[in-house]
Formats: sequence, structure tokens, C-alpha cells
Amino acid sequence: KKNQPSKEVGTSTEPILVSENTPEFTPPSVEDLLKRIAELEDKLEKALAKQKNSEAPKEEVVPVQKKDVEQSILSQSQLVSKVKAAMVFVETATSSGSGIVIDPRGRILVPARAVWSRDAEGDVVGVADKVSVTFSGGTKKTARVVGIDEARDVAILEILEKGTYSFAPTRLDASVRSGDSVAIVSLPTRDGSGAISFTAGSVSQKTGTMTEFIVSTKPLDNGGAVINSLGEVIGLPNASACRVLEEMKTCLSYKVTVTSISAVFQKLSLGMKLYRDKKYS
Repeated sequence: KKNQPSKEVGTSTEPILVSENTPEFTPPSVEDLLKRIAELEDKLEKALAKQKNSEAPKEEVVPVQKKDVEQSILSQSQLVSKVKAAMVFVETATSSGSGIVIDPRGRILVPARAVWSRDAEGDVVGVADKVSVTFSGGTKKTARVVGIDEARDVAILEILEKGTYSFAPTRLDASVRSGDSVAIVSLPTRDGSGAISFTAGSVSQKTGTMTEFIVSTKPLDNGGAVINSLGEVIGLPNASACRVLEEMKTCLSYKVTVTSISAVFQKLSLGMKLYRDKKYS
């Protein structure tokens, strides 16, 4: 009677019988517990994933048609139409060249050689204070030199008259790879009346500082812009060089390079001017 449990509310009054043959309880090892926890976590994760998939709305998968991809690449006439209003011819008293408007406020990308100031002997003595700008339709404006880098042969101008201008978006050289289609576009005449010069080619090589491409006809060497297949500006073309000659010294194809300006573009936009000759710096 001494060893029997006392009667309490909610508990059984029957004595608990324990057999002498009942084996002792052995607690599970740490490894067994960790294994069991991992199994339970895995089951929980699968159950939650199944519940999430059943609740999420099913998306309709539309296969990509080949013609949809081809439509994203513009034809020559479409490219010319897209950039024509942004093409300009710039000139100073001693230099000139073709450029392209790159934003709606009227900033223009041109070769540095197009805005040099030269003395009577033809030596470079700095950059022009004011630059005459002629659009492809013949409209004339005046611009100032914002930034310039002589080594990379690039300058950024800004039209003085405030307004909203037609422009071509920039992607610089980040938007092309070897084998991609590109084209050189430029405005050949000072009065803006000439047709846009268009020379198509493909990228043959690309490094961190230079993009090279091959064209079958010689482009104008007055600047302009190199555009990708979507009409975005990737840079300014350097002077072309003959790549393949036939027996009678006739050039069959030309090599054109584009110097990367992505590293200095923002600095030029803010007014940086870099010259090779320190006396102009």
C-alpha cells in the first residue's frame, strides 16, 4: 500500500504493472536524431513546394518563332530612317567632319579631329570655341565643345540652343560581339543635302579597347558613327585601311576599327579635355 500511487484528479487509479523481462529504454544516438531531423525537413520542404505549385497560376508557354527573332534586326532602309534625323555635319574655320546626336538635349558625338583649331601652318593649337552644326535636313545650329580626348579621337559637343532634338541611343562597344552586323553611317555634305552614307560590315575581332570589323566597300573617312543592327551607336569609326588586295592592287575589302570610349564617356560628358601635348592641357 505504501508503494501504490496516490489517487489524483484526472489520473488512473490502477497500478502500473512492469514486467521483469521488459528491456531497458535506450536513447537514440545524436547521428540517428540528426538523420531523422533531415528526413522530416526534406518531407516538409517537398510538401511546401507541392502546395506552392498547386496555388501558383499556370503560365502559358509560347514558343519563340524564328521570324520573331529576325524582326528585331532592322534592314538598311530602316536603320537609315532611324538615324537620319540625328546625323549632323560639324565644322570650324579649319576642320570638319560628321557626327551624331546622342541625347534629346542636343549632345553630339564627333571625332576630335573635326573640331580642332589649326594655325596657318596646319598645326593643332587647341579646339574651337564655337562649332557650326548642320542637320541632315539643312537646319543649322551652333554648338560648344564639352569634352575631348585627342588620343581616342573623340569629342562631345552640345548645341547651345535649348530644345528637344532627334537622337540615336548609345550602347557603345558593349553591345556587339564577333560576327555581329554593324554599319558606318555619316553625312557627306556641309549643307546636309546629301544622302546618308551607309556601309555595312561585320565584327571580325573585339578586344577590351578596340572593335574591328570588315566591309566590302570603302566608307567615308569623315567620322560619322558605327551603329549595331538595332540602330544604336557603338562608337566612332577610325580611318579605314585596305584589308585584302587583288593582283592588280584593287582593294577587295576594308578593315575599320572603333576605339572604346566607354571608360571616358562620362568624364568627357562632364567636361574633361585631354590632349597629347601638355601645353594644351
